[in-house]
Amino acid sequence: MADGDISDKLGNTHRMAVIANPGHLPATIKRVIVRELTPVTSRGFLHSRVSPRHRRGVRRRVDECSRLVILTCGNLLSGYAAVSLRAFETDLVYHLEGIIVDELYQRSGLAFDVLRNDLVSTSASMLAFHTQSSPMWKLGMTLAELTADDAIRLAKVIGTGHHEGDVEIGRYGRRSLYGDEDAFASIAIQDLDWRRGDAKICAGRVRLQLSASLP
Repeated sequence: MADGDISDKLGNTHRMAVIANPGHLPATIKRVIVRELTPVTSRGFLHSRVSPRHRRGVRRRVDECSRLVILTCGNLLSGYAAVSLRAFETDLVYHLEGIIVDELYQRSGLAFDVLRNDLVSTSASMLAFHTQSSPMWKLGMTLAELTADDAIRLAKVIGTGHHEGDVEIGRYGRRSLYGDEDAFASIAIQDLDWRRGDAKICAGRVRLQLSASLP
């Protein structure tokens, strides 16, 4: 486990703990982690209540990711990221399986700082993820040079199913990942049929200047 502090633009200090291969942790510890991460995950995807589906999704991420980044502010969870590092040809792909920042710290720059630090720490050369969210896509663009060609090239590497170009069809079970569709509509990727569960495949080379921007 590696630790460090990150200060957001609102003046809050967050403790960053990185757990390698969390799926190998004892079952009792994994249950605690899943219990802590599930409510913030539900809120992040605009659901009014926690459901068994959310718990299963968080448990699967904890079991399958190779790197779990947990953020706390004071004694409270402020966010987390689930990541898998995958070798592909001559590149190390940073597969961002999911990132959630608590609503109190959104638009604080926390997501950018966490991912920038972790991309530099892992020496990953490519970033890849799926999303329905325009802000998430824009965040990815600040971290990597996202292109449709790279998305198609890395689609299978990051577990993409049937896709047309850089769009995976029905990734989220023929429904939106977000619970409150009216609230989400204004920030959804507009040329994406997100209501039927489609997702944008995002991939590109990590921007070289990221390490130079570290404080």
